[in-house]
Amino acid sequence: MNLDDPKVRKTWRDKIAMRRIGDPEDVVGAVAFFASDDAALSRGQTLNVEDGIVLS
Repeated sequence: MNLDDPKVRKTWRDKIAMRRIGDPEDVVGAVAFFASDDAALSRGQTLNVEDGIVLS
């Protein structure tokens, strides 16, 4: 998929509940949490950071 192509980008954006495609910076908080001592008791967790679309 080429998100630089405006038609492809619009097609995907229209499928997302929040109507925007996330940037790498959007996952910083989740990554920082799981890498910190605040997540010391978290094991085997899955956190979807996905702007409202889940692909499987």
